[in-house]
Amino acid sequence: ISVICVDDEKIIPDSLQNELQTLLPEGWEFEIAESGEEAISLIDEMVEEGTMPAVVVSDQIMPGMKGDELLINIHQKYPETMKILLTGQADADAVGNVVNKAQLYRYIAKPWEKRDFRMTVQAAIKMYRSNQIVAEQKDIIEKLRVNIVDNFITSKEIKLDDYQLYRKVFFQRFIRSLSSTNKNWFVRACLGLINMDGEINN
Repeated sequence: ISVICVDDEKIIPDSLQNELQTLLPEGWEFEIAESGEEAISLIDEMVEEGTMPAVVVSDQIMPGMKGDELLINIHQKYPETMKILLTGQADADAVGNVVNKAQLYRYIAKPWEKRDFRMTVQAAIKMYRSNQIVAEQKDIIEKLRVNIVDNFITSKEIKLDDYQLYRKVFFQRFIRSLSSTNKNWFVRACLGLINMDGEINN
């Protein structure tokens, strides 16, 4: 997992690296790119190697690809990435563009205050980690829900008579009618009661 800073003035990413290095969780990387094109190539290479871009901090005014264009491009490929734009007061249109098209996490006006900048990046890192945990939990719950319903409805160990069939169909419709919150609660409750051939013991 990485934090990437993009700015054509190399002194700025070097300075930001010194400020941010102590904020990074263990095992995270800090990378620098000097243009939007270089950033895209860097991120694609890192993803191929298994390193995800958690946070991208980009300046707006750069030769070639501007910061808002870069962050929109990154969002299309990696929507979970937290995006921060460094911008002057005259770049309101760019901020609106990236807010609308790339779910901008924050913009930081130049010149920035070091403490505020550090807190913003730190908050972005925490948000990314929190979103990843939530996504993993949702995936686990959905897999368990599907496993419970499928095994309950398609069980080959029970021969169905009309009454049993009615109960199983009713159960299936009941599951589908639940809200997301209630469905998650119901699945958790079932996990405490149901053991199907060891498939969900863990």
